[in-house]
Amino acid sequence: MISQISVKTMEAQQLFTNPAARLAYTQQALALANQAWTQPSFTIRDSSTMEASGSAQVKQKGFLQSSPGMMIQFAILGLTTCSMVLFLERKGKTLERLLTTPIRRAEIIGGHLLAVFLVIFLQELLLASFSQLFFGVDYLRQPFGILLMMAALALWVASLGLLIGVISTGAEKVILWSLTAMFLFSALGGAWFPLEVAGETFSTIGHLSPAAWAMDGFQNIVLRGQGTVSTFLPAGVLLAFAGAFFALAVWRFKLE
Repeated sequence: MISQISVKTMEAQQLFTNPAARLAYTQQALALANQAWTQPSFTIRDSSTMEASGSAQVKQKGFLQSSPGMMIQFAILGLTTCSMVLFLERKGKTLERLLTTPIRRAEIIGGHLLAVFLVIFLQELLLASFSQLFFGVDYLRQPFGILLMMAALALWVASLGLLIGVISTGAEKVILWSLTAMFLFSALGGAWFPLEVAGETFSTIGHLSPAAWAMDGFQNIVLRGQGTVSTFLPAGVLLAFAGAFFALAVWRFKLE
């Protein structure tokens, strides 16, 4: 139909000398038309599929930031319970009765540290498993590195919680110091937003916080695709902070 219209239009503009010329022209026009159909000058693509794919990638990357961030924030939030337990034992004279036994002060603090460590570590396992199953955050890609980071994070938080419990003089002080630590370390450490977007200066200041090193360790695996070795430095920094807080807690406890 289209070819017939084209031929008639051309006939109206140009007179053919004979039927053979008109047939040759028609065949040439059909050949050019078929060639144009096989090699179109433009194509039509469904942009909704591309937008959906891009949106899924952005959403996935968001989980890679928020999942480790929430794990760290909720671990630090456990400071309240950890610190309050030790404070109540001090206030109720439970620790004084323990001191009448052959148990040393460092062993008493160490026992509390172990109990709190287990609670925080199990909480981290639960959050990581949930993110792995429902949000596609691949913590199992390097399980040893992730477990190392979880253990280092739990030890740091537990040690800080013990220190707060030892130095606090009232229940309201325990809550105040615990919440202050949670907000300060989470914000400075990049648990709420990537430190890279805040600039180099803020990122440098943020790495004075152990939470920033914890984020580095987790994201080296789940976001940057690095190996277990990439967690050694962040885990080492967290363990150094944990040792310092534990030593301060034991020293402060001895003064009492």
